[in-house]
Amino acid sequence: MEPQDARDPAGPGPAFHPLFETVPLTISNVLSLSHRLYTARWGLIVGAFSLAVVIQWIIGAVTGLIDIAIFGQGLIVSPLNLLAQILISTPLLVGALYVAVRVYRNEPATLGDLWIGFSRWLPVVAVGLLVQLAVYGAMLPIGVAAGILAGAGGGPATVAVAVILAIGLLILAIWLSIRLYFATMLCADPAGPNLGVVDSITTSWRITSGHAWTLFVVAVAMGIVAMLSLVLLIVPFFLYGGPVLVCGGAAAYALACHKAGIIPLAPYDDCPHCGYSMRDAPTDICPECGNVVHRAG
Repeated sequence: MEPQDARDPAGPGPAFHPLFETVPLTISNVLSLSHRLYTARWGLIVGAFSLAVVIQWIIGAVTGLIDIAIFGQGLIVSPLNLLAQILISTPLLVGALYVAVRVYRNEPATLGDLWIGFSRWLPVVAVGLLVQLAVYGAMLPIGVAAGILAGAGGGPATVAVAVILAIGLLILAIWLSIRLYFATMLCADPAGPNLGVVDSITTSWRITSGHAWTLFVVAVAMGIVAMLSLVLLIVPFFLYGGPVLVCGGAAAYALACHKAGIIPLAPYDDCPHCGYSMRDAPTDICPECGNVVHRAG
């Protein structure tokens, strides 16, 4: 394991004392924390999420009309709309998540934190684009196979195989998205080690190791709630479904970063990297693995 002080000479930085107790990253804990985080500052979190979504919808509508005016109807891909989504949507989504993260870490969060993704706009956009390409690239072979089978006919057996491949495609997409979900946030978060494009992606992959299926179940459960609130009545989506989904991501991000020793939520008694007891250690360097560990005092 590479010592943390070799990656970040400044060490892990100041510890945050969160509004909630620091707990293991489990399904029940994340689901519970997401609702508690939502109720703690529901007005701010709902406002940030709603503003981010409305801005994206407006930009999507305007650029979609421009694409139709320039290229005509029947486009498979709308170039200007796609470009706007890449350049603006990713930083906005990071900002909505960051607002909830700051509430969780007991920082003085405001609506202005919604724009944090634009403070490092170019690397954040680059990370978001690479993550999307990785997910689409991994799904492509299964998607092509499912499409060929579905269009080839051949009876119920062929259709069943196509359905299984399509389900596998969805599971793979969600799983990969979860493993890389924190990359843009790690790139933008001022409390973190100010990672570059590649390091943000690899660090997200590392800190979700061991938690992937926990986060998968959480994402599916909370995604269903958000989808139902959007399909049935759009107002509950803005007031609850979408914001709670963001709160779940914020709680998982804060706990995962704490567990990995990247952004501590409170001083550590045990090394977050190897579990070695630091209670009697004479320095902040773990005698077992050599990492710098933020401790009280």
